Amino acid sequence: MEDSSFVDYENGNYFAHKPTRATLPQEQLDWLRDDLTQTDKKVIIFSHQNLDGESGVKNREVVRAIFEEANQQTKKVIACFSGHDHHDAHHEINGIHYIRMNSMSYEWVGKEFQYKERFSDTVNDYRPALKNTVPYKVPVYGIVEINSKGFIDVKGKEGEFIQLGPKELGVDFGYEISPSVSDRYLKF
Repeated sequence: MEDSSFVDYENGNYFAHKPTRATLPQEQLDWLRDDLTQTDKKVIIFSHQNLDGESGVKNREVVRAIFEEANQQTKKVIACFSGHDHHDAHHEINGIHYIRMNSMSYEWVGKEFQYKERFSDTVNDYRPALKNTVPYKVPVYGIVEINSKGFIDVKGKEGEFIQLGPKELGVDFGYEISPSVSDRYLKF
């Protein structure tokens, strides 16, 4: 994996590549810097893993420095969207919005909070990982509109947990687990 070659992560294969997982290789960093230098447009970044927290891209400080460098002359990078964490969150760092979009369907809580009674044995046998989640009753999502007045408008979908939810299971990860995507109106 040292050569930055493509690795298919289907079926959990990503656990075999911890040293390079969630790291942008130099070739991609160079491409990003060059692409941002050449554009005169507003830029929105979409990444699977977040660029604003410890659970995200390992070399996120380098990536953010590239964004901030691009924004020195004129504001180009206005927002970064991610979803890996299954959180509904927003942070603004040095004038750039980092928006974590919630999962459409569940939060992973792991074996410690496993709950087998939510679904039938047939469902649990077919999808064994479900018992390690707190699923939502309906899919949640956000519709994002970026307008010419300098605002990012996120219209989110509220949901609810299929019982038992995280509170009933005693889950406390130090952040709120929400079955929703929040409405946001952000100036850029």
